[in-house]
Amino acid sequence: MAVILSSFTTRVVLDKLEPFFEISIAQNMIVSYGIILALYAVYFVATYQSAKQIIVENNIK
Repeated sequence: MAVILSSFTTRVVLDKLEPFFEISIAQNMIVSYGIILALYAVYFVATYQSAKQIIVENNIK
């Protein structure tokens, strides 16, 4: 629900602000979202590998 609401709100705000500032905020937001998603992916992989290693070590003992 929050994603739907924030995407609608973001679109409305962008439609109002972009002509005022005469810049494209959407492109910067897409780059920012991409960076955030990449960081979360790296965090997920690191956490997964650490948990997997702990499980394997506990099974060996």
